[in-house]
Amino acid sequence: MDTNLEKVALKSEVEKHLAESNASYFAINVSSANQLVIDYLKDELASDNVRVDAFEQCGTLPSYFGEIRDQFSSFQDVEIMLVSHDLGWPLIELSHLRMDAIKGLDDHAAIYASENTLLHGKPFYDEDVL
Repeated sequence: MDTNLEKVALKSEVEKHLAESNASYFAINVSSANQLVIDYLKDELASDNVRVDAFEQCGTLPSYFGEIRDQFSSFQDVEIMLVSHDLGWPLIELSHLRMDAIKGLDDHAAIYASENTLLHGKPFYDEDVL
């Protein structure tokens, strides 16, 4: 798989969603076997309202939220994402959290009480972008 194609395809899918969302803060956990892809996404996507991580131990939305939850106390609308790709298919799992509504809930209950979506991105391949 062409690394540059992987990097750009994943970045494009995430940016498309960021532009469509009304969240005030985003936290993205990238899962990839390719460290170059992870580093590229961190460099390209991180900003004042977007944080990009690569926590291997956080493979689910509740586990990722549990890892970073304390850092969101000043935000109202937060969106957390798990970004991965397999065999040319970008995949984004996301949860839009209204922090005041989930204040007293544990990590699992907070995710299940929020708006959750699974996005399959546009497939990409070495010689062809469909």
